[in-house]
Amino acid sequence: MMKAQTPMHLTSLSKRWRPLDGGAEECLFWRSALAEWIDGGCRDESRREWIANGIEAMQKSRNLVYQEWRASWPERFLPVEAFKFRDVRVSGVSGSLAFKSSGTTLNQSVATHVLDDTGWYDAISLAGFEWFYGAIGDWEVLALLPGYMERGQSSLVHMARSFRRASGTAAVDEGFHLGEFDRLTKAVELALEKGKRVLVIGVTYAVLDWCESLEEQPIRGDLSRVVIMETGGMKGTRAEWTREALHQHIKAHSGVEAVHSEYGMTELMSQAYAQVEGRFRCPPWMQVVIGDPGDPKSWSEIGVRGRIHIIDLANIHSCSFLATGDAGRLHEDGTFEVLGRFDAADVRGCNLMVQ
Repeated sequence: MMKAQTPMHLTSLSKRWRPLDGGAEECLFWRSALAEWIDGGCRDESRREWIANGIEAMQKSRNLVYQEWRASWPERFLPVEAFKFRDVRVSGVSGSLAFKSSGTTLNQSVATHVLDDTGWYDAISLAGFEWFYGAIGDWEVLALLPGYMERGQSSLVHMARSFRRASGTAAVDEGFHLGEFDRLTKAVELALEKGKRVLVIGVTYAVLDWCESLEEQPIRGDLSRVVIMETGGMKGTRAEWTREALHQHIKAHSGVEAVHSEYGMTELMSQAYAQVEGRFRCPPWMQVVIGDPGDPKSWSEIGVRGRIHIIDLANIHSCSFLATGDAGRLHEDGTFEVLGRFDAADVRGCNLMVQ
């Protein structure tokens, strides 16, 4: 059994997030309450439940899409498919930025998540990273995100850019790489020379391509200070691999000791991270439960494959209770694995929002 994770570092949200004037008052209230709980170290579980219940009640009364869902279906968790066809927002929330998911087929509807406060997204996503990885100032963040960069409106690109800005770098955009593998390798080496820890976060197929290039040009430096983090998915460029085989291949070609993973999506404000054995942990304001794909009122037992449901308390302005299309299983220690995708036809409730 894996040892329970404790936070390494947490910078006060109140130092990074400033509420915007003119925002929806209830959203501001619950964001402030959540920030206060996080700044206190997330220790008071009863406080967390009070926040979760308050956010749920607010979203049921002021988010038209969620209100319709709860009136017509017994399931607490809204299918993420709703973001492809509806504007999932609390009334009174005005948009400042819209994240869009990647579509893998022509004319496919894509999820759109409208944000009213990008500063909140930046602060909460960084808090999640620091919960597991320590102060962002110790890191050089490099991104390998072809496809995402060209498409624009990617939450992953925005997050990587936000991390680089928070780390204190003066050249935010220089950390993004497409196919220039030699330049990326040199950037890793330069950061190591400066005494930084290095995070290379990338879409899986690009990470594989880069790591295979390292056979001819290995990274010079202390590889124990390098974290390679894949974000999942081949996007049709290669056959899908198991996570175990993928990580073994990356380690064999790059020389790094471990490969990490990030689990997030357009519809979420928070992210989960896997540092060991492909098993993900959530920050305390995010929780994963596994549902029976055939019965939205039933939950799978520990170790049984089912549908991943997420509570993301940071999703205050949209919906904090989401049923994904991903398959997964929980472990006794609270970690979870991602085991691929469910076909929408196999998951009851997915088509309701389309109809």
